[in-house]
Amino acid sequence: TFTRIFYGTSKTTYFDQVATGNFVAQGPPAVRLGTDYSFNDQHSVGAMVYYATNTAKSDFLTDTYIGGAPKRPSQFIEADNFSENTYTNYTTNLHYTGKFDTLGMQLTTDLDYVKITNRGASFFNNYYTDLQSGHKTADLLYNHTPNGYDIYSARLDFTLPLNKQHKLEMGGRASRITSDNDFRFYFNNGSLVLDPQRTNHFKYDEKIYAAYLNWSGTLSENVSVQSGLRLENTASLGNSLTANKITARNYTNLFPSVFVQQKVSGNYGITYSYSRRLTRPNYGNLNPFRAYRDPYTWYEGNTQLRPQYTHSFGITQTFKKIYNLSLSYQRHTDVMAEIPILLVDDTTTIYTTGNVDDGYSMG
Repeated sequence: TFTRIFYGTSKTTYFDQVATGNFVAQGPPAVRLGTDYSFNDQHSVGAMVYYATNTAKSDFLTDTYIGGAPKRPSQFIEADNFSENTYTNYTTNLHYTGKFDTLGMQLTTDLDYVKITNRGASFFNNYYTDLQSGHKTADLLYNHTPNGYDIYSARLDFTLPLNKQHKLEMGGRASRITSDNDFRFYFNNGSLVLDPQRTNHFKYDEKIYAAYLNWSGTLSENVSVQSGLRLENTASLGNSLTANKITARNYTNLFPSVFVQQKVSGNYGITYSYSRRLTRPNYGNLNPFRAYRDPYTWYEGNTQLRPQYTHSFGITQTFKKIYNLSLSYQRHTDVMAEIPILLVDDTTTIYTTGNVDDGYSMG
């Protein structure tokens, strides 16, 4: 149930709404096949394929009364939304492992290709009744939402033992994600007529390059340390062909981490940790397409959405190697959060994902 009051410049509008929603996804079991081949004790290669698909059906049905005073509606709107979407995921992987000595010197590589597709369609049926005159009208909409992603990635990891107590790990990764989403809205009042105001064509291209170096070892009989540094560059290009708007991003960051494990006694140990992390926007949240709940409420993507950064601190105490007491603190900047935008004079609510300045969490 929703109760909303819009205090406009010339009038106040009251919304009383009841909504019900249903969702079900059905499909066959996912299939994963893989094999490895060892040339000898040092070198092996392998391959893996994965396939999954399902079809999701959902409805969101609302009854809304709108008026200029509480419990005195002048208009009734029945909005019936029906959606169906078929999702498929094709994943392929090639990998190699090379072991060069008995101390643990090792080289591993991975090549991945993922293709994700969504083929969907929705009906938005809106029925209006003027409660004073009894006059009824209908506004029927249909949209076709084919979209998907192609993901390419390559990874190289190398482990170099320095001695029995210390080792170095280093590596790099490159990935590219491309997406083409041509979402079309139609008026469905007898025949399909393209609605250019709601139709949206959005292309997205993202490249990520990363390199890392980790060191781990013991400082004393009771203290061991693992520390690392990752350098990451992201270049993205979002192109809203419908709005003729291009959003280009290019940013490089360093992400340090350190973990210190202290053995206080045979039954008591403490682990201290710190890391800096990055959470990128979901590709769907960058797409400025509209997803409707009713004629006055919809979700809209945000092409200006920025990534979220987190400083994470933690202390974990272990008792008798069984019981753990963990304390954590995370400080976030450019926090991604759902934000409602109110167009008060139009009595409209637009939900989007945006950035707020900062936030924190403790546990």
